[in-house]
Amino acid sequence: MEKEPTPERPSGQTYDLSGMFSLALRLVVGWTYFSAFWRRLVLFR
Repeated sequence: MEKEPTPERPSGQTYDLSGMFSLALRLVVGWTYFSAFWRRLVLFR
């Protein structure tokens, strides 16, 4: 049984949206750091 959304406790959709946004941001930032590290370590030789 789902509770009614209140200002202190928004509905689950807000959490899903923020989770997807933070996941996308983490993937982009992680790929940026990984690719820079990979270029310096392996491809620079």
